[in-house]
Amino acid sequence: MTGLWWIWGLVGCSGDAPPTKTGTDETGADETGTDETGADETGTDETAIPPPTPVTAWPLPGLDLAHTRAALGAQICSDNVDQLGVAWFDEIIDRAFYGAVSTNPLVVDDVVYYQTMRSEIVALELGSGAPLWRVPRGADSIGPNGVAIEGDRLLAAIDPLTFAALDRHTGEVLWSRSLQRTPTEGIDIQPIVYDGVVYLSTVPMVPGQAHIPGTVGVIHALDVATGASLWSFDTLDDPVGLWGHPELNSGGGAWFPPTLDPTLGLMYWAIANPGPFPGVPGFPNGTSRPGPNLYTNALVALDLQTGALRWHDQISPHDLFDHDFQLSPIRVDLQVDGRTEPFLIGAGKAGQVIAWDPTTGARRWRTEVGRHENDDLTELSKFITTIFPGIYGGVETPMAYAEGLLFLPVVDLGTRFNQESKLFPSAEEIFAGTGQLIALDAATGAQVWSTALDSVVFGGATVSCDLVFTATYTGTILALDRATGAERWRLETGVGINSWPAIVSDTLLFPLGVPLGETPPGLLALRLGATGQLPTGPSTPGTTATDTPGTLSAAPHPTGPIHPTGPIPATTGTGQARP
Repeated sequence: MTGLWWIWGLVGCSGDAPPTKTGTDETGADETGTDETGADETGTDETAIPPPTPVTAWPLPGLDLAHTRAALGAQICSDNVDQLGVAWFDEIIDRAFYGAVSTNPLVVDDVVYYQTMRSEIVALELGSGAPLWRVPRGADSIGPNGVAIEGDRLLAAIDPLTFAALDRHTGEVLWSRSLQRTPTEGIDIQPIVYDGVVYLSTVPMVPGQAHIPGTVGVIHALDVATGASLWSFDTLDDPVGLWGHPELNSGGGAWFPPTLDPTLGLMYWAIANPGPFPGVPGFPNGTSRPGPNLYTNALVALDLQTGALRWHDQISPHDLFDHDFQLSPIRVDLQVDGRTEPFLIGAGKAGQVIAWDPTTGARRWRTEVGRHENDDLTELSKFITTIFPGIYGGVETPMAYAEGLLFLPVVDLGTRFNQESKLFPSAEEIFAGTGQLIALDAATGAQVWSTALDSVVFGGATVSCDLVFTATYTGTILALDRATGAERWRLETGVGINSWPAIVSDTLLFPLGVPLGETPPGLLALRLGATGQLPTGPSTPGTTATDTPGTLSAAPHPTGPIHPTGPIPATTGTGQARP
């Protein structure tokens, strides 16, 4: 992916840039708090939609296995959103090159769990923000990391090379194992858990280095109880030869967790781009990697039990522009001509939104969003060409779905390329970029509304009641009417935002990741009726600001023992075999 995650170093550190079961899934109201009968799935048949179930937890990265990010039963609605105030703020002291925090927290049993970009894992009381425990690691993550939860276990990458299970009540490490096959392969992802299995991926990157030659991103399925490998899947069709030049080429892996459909027995992964891009001296335009470079920039459907490939669709063959198709797709059932039809909808950095039949992979529709210039070129010259969407453009961060509408945070920002190199946008260019939040009819792909924003949009899309929340890189959190796109509320945080929220009941939990001024990065809890203030300067490490100004709570820092269980074998499972 390379793209978005490099952004966070531009402002937060030195400023020097380096040369991105069905729609009513089995989790139902028990795991997600969403309406088991399909209040956020059926689209147009409002007579079949009962009142939404109250949202009392956010247990999975996208709220449910379908990744709808739709908290329809949350209490934050258009008629009270102006009553949101600061309930508490958990400052992040230890920051990585890529920023402070990059994904939404999880909330289970009134406890908030999140992970920083320095791999620290934090547990806080939802009501007060008081710390329960912290596990500091001091290891930079290379992407949108985060935690998963099943039962009493919390699962996460505790550094880019090691995956672990922790006791979610104490932070003690129960088991850990290395997933590293090569020195240049790292874990970048927020995992997801289902039925005793945790799913995650590696990518061909380690902190400070991207697309290191000879490295392949690999999908892993591990036993939650023991960490034992159940299967793995190589995300390249030539993991040994790397399309003829293993000394130059790399690629694949996943940046975001898969979408699961237990009824069909399938899971859907969005795969990252190939490298090098656009080329290197002597091999312009990706000629070191001839062909389409499967399964990069593709949506792949894998058997949930074995990891075997069932179908795939490549969106950008032989990609030159870092156009990952990287986001978790959304699985919904929609009314089409009076029939209920299954849909799987994905998007990525190429600015293309695509809907499939989730069983067969047949495309249902395709829609382009955002600004497009020169992105249809199959070759570049030695002269500079500006491409829209660029490496930070298109749909960078998670989308959402509710009652027939798909919500997309779109970035309009270009990149300058020639046939052998690219020029990453500067911090100034990123701040000058713009964005949109766009709503599409999920059944047809037709645009319903678009709201222009004066900054690039890296805050994802998240539904609460009749609103959709997003945020800009310049620090603005916005609530838009999800039927019309009209702005209903905004908050200027003073902190750059490159992640997306979780919503539980009357509380909006928004990570703020990039320092821009006096307000430090941290996890912000906004709550109806709260009256606290954001901090305006650094506090003491291990403290939490609450809605009583000046009140701070000390945080214990248990680390727990590490119990290595050895590397994963070189060839496992029934997916694409590894050498």
